[in-house]
Amino acid sequence: MNILKVKVKKILKKENLNLLECSFFGESVFLTTLDLPKTLKKDININIVIKSTNIALSKNFNMQTSFLNQLKSSVVSIEEGEILSVIRCALNGNILESVITTKALQRLSLHVGDSVIMFLPSNELSIYEILND
Repeated sequence: MNILKVKVKKILKKENLNLLECSFFGESVFLTTLDLPKTLKKDININIVIKSTNIALSKNFNMQTSFLNQLKSSVVSIEEGEILSVIRCALNGNILESVITTKALQRLSLHVGDSVIMFLPSNELSIYEILND
């Protein structure tokens, strides 16, 4: 499980659907959710989570996609398995982990030190906790 500490910048509401725009080291990170805690407000720090299997990777920095959350990072370690591989990437001192198929790892020809884009689907991010700092 990956945890990111973010600051809530905007909360857009339409009926029971919410879109949060958060700041993560100057980058915008978007989160869609149906339920919001009543104490959640703009300018509050929160921890959000995403499963490692929900983070996709790309080495192509010019690709247009529907993913709102595209974070540039650097590969710091690779654990290549028979079927699945674990890719750890550094982003502003944070380590995020992506689990992809080993076939995809080989197709991307990923190596430690490579720059990649991490795609985090906004509907796969969840609020983990509201922070009091």
